[in-house]
Amino acid sequence: MIKWLQKYLLSNYGGTLMSFDARDTTISKLLNKTIFDIPRNQRRYVWNQHNWKELIDDLIFTTESSANSHHFIGSIVLMDKGEENSLSKYIIIDGQQRIITITLLLISILIKFKENQMDDDYEGTIDFILAKDTKNNSKSILYSEYHASISEIAESISQFKKGDNYNNFINNKIISKHDDVICKAIIFFYEYLSKIIEDTNNDKILINIRDSIMNISLVKIVATSEEDSYTIFEILNARGQALKNHELLKNYIMRYIEPYGDRDIAKVKWEEMEKLLSPYMERFIFHYCRHNFDEKKDNKVTDYQLIKKSTKCKDKKSILNDILKKAKYYEAIVKPNISDESKNCFDYEYEIFKFFKSKRQEQFRPLLLSLIDLRENNRISQEEYKNTVIFLYNFFICYTIIGEEKSNKLQNVVYKYAHKLENTYEEGMINELINDIKKKLPSYEIFERAFLNIGWSNVNKYFNEQTKKNRAKIVIEIVEKYISGKNEVDDFTIEHIVADSNSKESAFIGNLLPLEKSINEKCKNKNWTEKLDLYSKSKYCTTRNFAQRYKNKEFSITNRSQHLAGIIYEKILDM
Repeated sequence: MIKWLQKYLLSNYGGTLMSFDARDTTISKLLNKTIFDIPRNQRRYVWNQHNWKELIDDLIFTTESSANSHHFIGSIVLMDKGEENSLSKYIIIDGQQRIITITLLLISILIKFKENQMDDDYEGTIDFILAKDTKNNSKSILYSEYHASISEIAESISQFKKGDNYNNFINNKIISKHDDVICKAIIFFYEYLSKIIEDTNNDKILINIRDSIMNISLVKIVATSEEDSYTIFEILNARGQALKNHELLKNYIMRYIEPYGDRDIAKVKWEEMEKLLSPYMERFIFHYCRHNFDEKKDNKVTDYQLIKKSTKCKDKKSILNDILKKAKYYEAIVKPNISDESKNCFDYEYEIFKFFKSKRQEQFRPLLLSLIDLRENNRISQEEYKNTVIFLYNFFICYTIIGEEKSNKLQNVVYKYAHKLENTYEEGMINELINDIKKKLPSYEIFERAFLNIGWSNVNKYFNEQTKKNRAKIVIEIVEKYISGKNEVDDFTIEHIVADSNSKESAFIGNLLPLEKSINEKCKNKNWTEKLDLYSKSKYCTTRNFAQRYKNKEFSITNRSQHLAGIIYEKILDM
């Protein structure tokens, strides 16, 4: 953070003399003999129960870690207002929500210290909310016209005597105050701490939480002028880029890797993964979440928060290893390669993954992660995996390319089975997946109607658009794969059985065949019956079968279109 800020200012404000100091620090150092003023232009305190719970949960987790880890809360921007009677004075430009919350948590701990007669711990903590100057005057470390109740409550805490009734204190000094959010936060923390003590039967946990608060790490940025302080604030909040999910996740995992000496190795592995998946790292984290965790979540929760919440009690090294493993799978999906030096997938996967990538098809990625993992762990056979992946490919063509349905409609069923296959796989679940996906297909009548509108033409304006040509070629290719039993099809030219014309019918899929360029050249200006011998010499099974089927049979474009629609709908998706 510090190096980034310095670099940014140098490159963007090189001609402007800016005076500021940025350094790593802790809450205990930040709050030591310091007074903070929150100016009127700052927004009111807006943190809620979700924010409060997340903070204290993180602190409790830190207390339980044997890695001597510190919770990091980012940066705080201050403007230096000098010193008075040995107390440093600052105006908070950015970070007031975090400082207020930490102060309120400390107030709640102080109340619990008094309530549990932990006087020494109380005396060792009170100075972090009430600073004493050289004249022995106690002053609240936080002053705000909007949050006057903080100062009042802090001063009242210092007068809280042994034997005083907590309920009376709460009613008279907290609940009665107008700043109800501040009061709600104190009560929330107090009740939360009370429950923890009750559950653990150990009031010493208060000391551990207090120590975790004191060890919270942050970047303290101090400017000497108002102009400079707000320039830095603007850089951090407007021009600066917020940390992405994968960056936050990296920091979270590295912080708790044990033993401590393994963190350097873990960091190297993570950075290698980032290079491997560049520029797909953020999409990988998104799909990793959908693959591994239940999708039923608050949309306001980020992928990082979801992973953090779902893995809080898990060993961070095992989480890292799982992410690294799935990253290799993901590389094959988004960067398929079959060269000898860096081969990462089978030939059939290469064709399918390359196709999905070309169509910007991402919906299946969480499911593919789960399927690959099952295969790699020998929980499903290579054949079952292959058939399932080919099914997904064929289904996508039927559903999206032919049926023109939006693939995001598949989201719920795909995410559901991605999670189930990864976490609760049982024999027969693959068939269950396939059957549920098939249910998403439109009726045959709707499918056929869409299919009969597929075509290719160099003459007819409607079918001359490249997107329509691409659609027709994909359908011809999937039919050839089915008839030939091969997973790959050599590139081909489009042959019109009846000559291409302005007629829409001549462009329809039933009038099209895959054909080698050399043979296609020989077919020009010939009647379709005259071309049958040439078709019979083609390497494409579809074309040879046509020559055989219509040798002694009348040819109808509509009838063949309907015949092909039936093959795709009933046969190709039949597993």
